[in-house]
Amino acid sequence: MTPPTLLCTDSGSTRLVVAAVRGGEVFEATSDSQAAHGVAILELVDRVTTEAGLAPGAYDALVVALGPGSFTGLRTSLSTFKGLALGWGGRWWACRP
Repeated sequence: MTPPTLLCTDSGSTRLVVAAVRGGEVFEATSDSQAAHGVAILELVDRVTTEAGLAPGAYDALVVALGPGSFTGLRTSLSTFKGLALGWGGRWWACRP
């Protein structure tokens, strides 16, 4: 069975982290400006997608950390990843731990 290709983010702190996981490889990008999470997140998604050699929308699942952390940061990543999922023709599920 082939492992899923994932796009992941954690934005609950001052550091925004976005990672693409393909097989056993992890491609990660970060931004340290909490005030700019909404500005930086799409750039980081593009960066890790390119580094992983993937096309936009080639992910099997999008993963968002749900906290604890900054409500504004979490809301930013949830809404951005929901938009990506819908824009890439996928479905959106909200799961709670």
